[in-house]
Amino acid sequence: MRGETMPVANRGPMAENDGHKEETPLNPETNSRDYSNASHGSSSGSTSMQPPAYSYQELPGGVVCPTCSGAGKIPRGQEDDLVALIPYRDDRLRPRRTGLYVFLSILFCGAVAGILCAFLLTKPVNMSIESITTTGIFLNASEPKMIMNLRINYNISNSNFPSIYPQNITVIGTQGFSLQPVISNMSSINITVGGRSKSHFNVNVTAVFVDEYVTKYCSSSTSRVITIQFSSSLQYHLMTQSSSISSLEYKQVECTQNTDPFGLGRVRREQSAEQLAGGGLPAD
Repeated sequence: MRGETMPVANRGPMAENDGHKEETPLNPETNSRDYSNASHGSSSGSTSMQPPAYSYQELPGGVVCPTCSGAGKIPRGQEDDLVALIPYRDDRLRPRRTGLYVFLSILFCGAVAGILCAFLLTKPVNMSIESITTTGIFLNASEPKMIMNLRINYNISNSNFPSIYPQNITVIGTQGFSLQPVISNMSSINITVGGRSKSHFNVNVTAVFVDEYVTKYCSSSTSRVITIQFSSSLQYHLMTQSSSISSLEYKQVECTQNTDPFGLGRVRREQSAEQLAGGGLPAD
């Protein structure tokens, strides 16, 4: 109805007073407003509005709490001082594909270790005598003395991945129970044996026998062989280190004149003992 004034309800402590609202003051230390101590009306006000049972702080410049599903904030600058409580059933406590990552890590480490072992750890190098050929014989039954020229064919195998470089080989031969070597020779070698491969090389040596029994035994016209113990030592280079290998073998060597392809043994055997006085060797 016109001319009547509508009653205005009392809106409590948040009602306008003298043209402005009553607001909770801002806490300068936390830069937030604390509503826990705010007045919710006078003693005669409405009893429907009760004070909250907890305090609420507004953090306008805070950081989103990682354990609150984005529903809360923590003061900025205190991330390293606060402790987050994560529920036991949280999915972040259950890493995914852990077994796969462990298996791939073990596989990778094993592959790296295998490659390093293959290239850095040395593997054996084997050497053996493949064949022995008698290229010449000189007999002097009156002294007695026998000189044999031998060609030894060596077989060498390299089990390493890098190549090896043989430098020299020393051959020492003994016959029977004699302590005096019949062969003592050192030869230089200039070959390369590739990784995981085999190769061969020849070495020419001279054997000198001064035993009367051996000389008479080999003077026969029938085919005769003698057993010689060959001790071989090979020096080689592998990457940045030097090493050596040795072999000890017993081989049978033919000592009859039919092994002389040029007939030099027959001609020299027919020379007189006077021309060979003093044990000197005939000129080649």
